[in-house]
Amino acid sequence: MPYLEVLWFPGRDEGQKKQLVEEITASFVKITGCKPSAVEIIFKEILKENSASSGKLINEN
Repeated sequence: MPYLEVLWFPGRDEGQKKQLVEEITASFVKITGCKPSAVEIIFKEILKENSASSGKLINEN
């Protein structure tokens, strides 16, 4: 069963999460042939002060 984690910054609304879940699930079903019920997705919000990119803390950019 595919188990996916979506790591992102806070601020997304329920509509965005719903649309992303629907599209990720549809892609997995189309590409792998699994059943939609097999796809599990969890969202984790990462605070900007706890992340970095290109050698710098995100909140420094």
